[in-house]
Amino acid sequence: MNKLSLIKINIFIAAIMLLLISISFVNGTGCNYKMNLIDSKNPNFQIKMTCFKGNYVALQTLKYGDSTSKWKITARQFNLFNQVILYINKRSPLVKPTYNNKLDDYNQLVFDQRLLFYAYKIDKKKNIITVYEDFPERRAITTEFTGKISQW
Repeated sequence: MNKLSLIKINIFIAAIMLLLISISFVNGTGCNYKMNLIDSKNPNFQIKMTCFKGNYVALQTLKYGDSTSKWKITARQFNLFNQVILYINKRSPLVKPTYNNKLDDYNQLVFDQRLLFYAYKIDKKKNIITVYEDFPERRAITTEFTGKISQW
């Protein structure tokens, strides 16, 4: 294989990657939803999410007795093949508790991580969505859903 063939292959691969990123960006700009996720294993942990025209905002709250931990996450939403990809712009604590907890540990662990991936499945007849995640633990959370998660 000569040098020109390798250059053509690299250009082709780069073009495919650019096309997939562009499609997922445009698809992500079609979001218009609000969701409230409550963890069935820990009902004191709640995530309120909203997305409009690709701009995603989440409020993560963990209540323990009289103490509360709350974080705000802002991101750009991309969407490709029933996969939400969040490019995190900012992750900031809104309320810091006086004790060490899972929510603060998680957000400090992933503070510099910029990409989050979530698979999802929508049941339009029942107006519910199931969100699947692998990190920090493997779980699926189902909740009511109205709106659009993507352009297509």
